[in-house]
Amino acid sequence: MDLLDSWSRHLRAKNRSQSTIDSYRADVMHLVDHLSGKVELEDVTARQIEDFLAASLDRGLAPATVARRYRSLQQLYRWLVVEGEVDANPMANMDAPTVPVQPPDVLTGAEITALLDACRDRTGAGNNGRSGPFEARRDTAMVLLLVTTGIRASELIGLTVDDIHFNVETFRVLGKGGRERSVTLLPQPAEALDRYLRARRKHAERSSPALWLGEKGPLTDSGLRQMLERRSASAGIRRVNPHLFRHTFAHLAKKRGMADEQLMAIAGWNTTQMLQRYGASATAERAREAHRTLFGDDRL
Repeated sequence: MDLLDSWSRHLRAKNRSQSTIDSYRADVMHLVDHLSGKVELEDVTARQIEDFLAASLDRGLAPATVARRYRSLQQLYRWLVVEGEVDANPMANMDAPTVPVQPPDVLTGAEITALLDACRDRTGAGNNGRSGPFEARRDTAMVLLLVTTGIRASELIGLTVDDIHFNVETFRVLGKGGRERSVTLLPQPAEALDRYLRARRKHAERSSPALWLGEKGPLTDSGLRQMLERRSASAGIRRVNPHLFRHTFAHLAKKRGMADEQLMAIAGWNTTQMLQRYGASATAERAREAHRTLFGDDRL
């Protein structure tokens, strides 16, 4: 796997995040496993890649997952051509798998309310005793930031105390590719953050620059996901993951008429691909609401 290691170093030099590199490598390793390790990466043919993608679909993988594998392999073979490791890209004349456009899954208002109520529960009831006043304040602030800004899990976990600027009602986010942006800190999450920071001053790890603290130090991405799983179970709602908040924020922003360039700036997107998806979902919901308004009283 020397070539794979070299490619990983190239991606790191291009400032790709470690999670992105890990995802690319995992996709390539699925191809290696499919070929039972009998073919070197530089000897793989177009037919073998097509068979691998078809087999992935036949195993029931989501079309979006298979399309991601296709893109990862495209990245690899383009690099192999540039580096002179292969004479031609076996994927040069290959089309990407078709991905049906699906409306994004979003949280309902009732689910958000139930989740916030569960976060504010200081007793730990239904939460395996893992909650107290500190966790209640922290989790409430985290959920409110996710709901009102749609920031990525990695961006939320990466926040430091110095990133919060109450005086100008903003906070600094370091996004993908090291791109920095300033996001508005709305009154409700600002109040929740203020309450959390007051509790944080008494934490044993308060000297840490990390904004979010767990029992033994800075909260991790895994800790965030586990917290959301516990809180959603306590709330009696479906299992919630961080990206669901991003879907929900973008959907609501489009539904309420936010301009595309404004949403892109807040969400940290540099392409319009995701905008089109959320725009379609918001349009569909407005159409359903108009339908109910016009025909809801059974008039014919």
